Amino acid sequence: MPFEPIFAPHYSPMKAWIVDDDPIYVFGFKKLLEKVDFAQEIEHFENGEKALTELCENHKQELSLPDVIFLDINMPVMDGWEFLNFLKQYELPSSLNILLNSSSVDPNDLKKAKEYEIVQKYLTKPSSVDTLRKLKSELAA
Repeated sequence: MPFEPIFAPHYSPMKAWIVDDDPIYVFGFKKLLEKVDFAQEIEHFENGEKALTELCENHKQELSLPDVIFLDINMPVMDGWEFLNFLKQYELPSSLNILLNSSSVDPNDLKKAKEYEIVQKYLTKPSSVDTLRKLKSELAA
């Protein structure tokens, strides 16, 4: 099953979360997101557990959720796969866009990612300005 964007028409992401434990990568990735004006608000979580706690709390309190989550696979405490497994059990809006953002080029990871309906894309690190501009256009379409 190929990845196909399931974004709403005229969608413009206003809030992006980066879930990644590498502070150097996060610093550079935030700079790239800012350069392409990807989101008005960018938050960072160093592992899946922290992001999941915030996501569930915001959902319970009917606070705004991120429009896009850039999710790393390999992290301590709770990795990306565990994060996704929990999301499968938790009812969240279908407008939530999960983009795996990993340095892994293992075909098994790509295959596994396709098993999660909530995952719209698998991005390989490092990201580029061109990749993010294209992604921003897809989200806006």
